[in-house]
Amino acid sequence: MMRILVLGAGAIGGYFGGLLLHSGADVTFLVRRRRRNLLKKNGLVIHTPDQDYDIAVADHLVEQVDEPYDLVILSCKAYDLEEAIKAITPAVGPDTHVLPLLNGLRHYDVLDETFGAEKILGGLAKNICTMQKDGSIRSWSRPGNVTFGPRSEEQLDFCRQLEELLLRAPISVTHSSHITSALWDKFCLITVLGAINCLLRGSIGDIMATRNGRDIALAIIDECAGTAKAAGYPLSEASLDYLQSSMTREGSDYTSSMFRDMELGKSVEADQLVGDMLIRAEDAGLSTPFLKAAYCTLQTYMLRREKS
Repeated sequence: MMRILVLGAGAIGGYFGGLLLHSGADVTFLVRRRRRNLLKKNGLVIHTPDQDYDIAVADHLVEQVDEPYDLVILSCKAYDLEEAIKAITPAVGPDTHVLPLLNGLRHYDVLDETFGAEKILGGLAKNICTMQKDGSIRSWSRPGNVTFGPRSEEQLDFCRQLEELLLRAPISVTHSSHITSALWDKFCLITVLGAINCLLRGSIGDIMATRNGRDIALAIIDECAGTAKAAGYPLSEASLDYLQSSMTREGSDYTSSMFRDMELGKSVEADQLVGDMLIRAEDAGLSTPFLKAAYCTLQTYMLRREKS
């Protein structure tokens, strides 16, 4: 049986790792002491629209690892990548594969350099979920989706094995043969939404109620879509239509997790999303004034947060 290590048991790691464990997979969670104590006491509780799960995880928790696993699932915030790499390094052996479910693209360069590109699968999570104050996980998706795929032919066999395992769990699974395009699609989606929300400081509905909000939202979409095209991964017509409709919907309460974190005074994935998109645009010689403004807003927020 494939031995799986999940870094963290927060909203994403806890949801997918917990449902894998529920389905009979061999899952171990690498967690901090505070989270371990809470999970030992309360178990891993997952609330979904269709069913609640109360999963006993006391025997599946560790605070450090000292042996390799077959698969390591990374589900941390992108700004915690350096710390995450230190934590999982003992778990990455000659035959280990790593499935990152982080936002953005920048982490692939770091993981490839650290562990070797042959070990790093392409992956992303699509799940509207949060970890609540009592440590339980609330998901509004029906169900949450994991999209993954090989980044080289050498990973094909392992990905087929992984698909078989994932399909046993009550989650949505997409085994993509074009994973880099899928990653760019999500990179554009979350960067566009984050840039719009954080630059204009409101939900999509709030912004659409202003005089120029629609024009600015469409301009940010164009800047990100142009960057994806310049990188060789143009957005499909369906993806572009979805962006344009969802980011300009009147009355919508749509907000990004980055904006919600910003409103709560938390750390944000500014460098990994808006900042990285801006760098890629500049490298391609593109003009992106609204991405610049959004990133400047986020940098100012982060600087003020550090001072407080």
